[in-house]
Amino acid sequence: MPRPGSSVARAEWPRDLAASAECPACVLERDGARRAATLLLKHLDDEAIAAAYARAGGLCLPHLQLTLSHASPSAARPWPGGRPRPGARLRGELDELIRKHDYQFTSEPVLAEEADAWRRAVAAVVGEPEPEKL
Repeated sequence: MPRPGSSVARAEWPRDLAASAECPACVLERDGARRAATLLLKHLDDEAIAAAYARAGGLCLPHLQLTLSHASPSAARPWPGGRPRPGARLRGELDELIRKHDYQFTSEPVLAEEADAWRRAVAAVVGEPEPEKL
């Protein structure tokens, strides 16, 4: 029998600590995200929701996919500011960052919001909050 704290005992921890059923916290988190998507769809015409959506520049990709998966195919309700365009502002910042790395435009300064646009784009695609500013 391995001594407590030995490397052999530690190697068994993942198996010993594995859940025997689905994690209740994960279930609640998933259900909360579904409820939020449904509420967003239900209240898209609410001015406060539309304003928050516009300020955020849309939804991250995972939440957009989840929300659209709950939308009825016949729903013709407009999204705030037109069709769903996640990250339109971020896309513009990425385009500008790429353009300024072209040899013809390297003399133009890269603005702070453009410099970290690539980090924010990765975070948005994987559904993480925007990283802190550098």
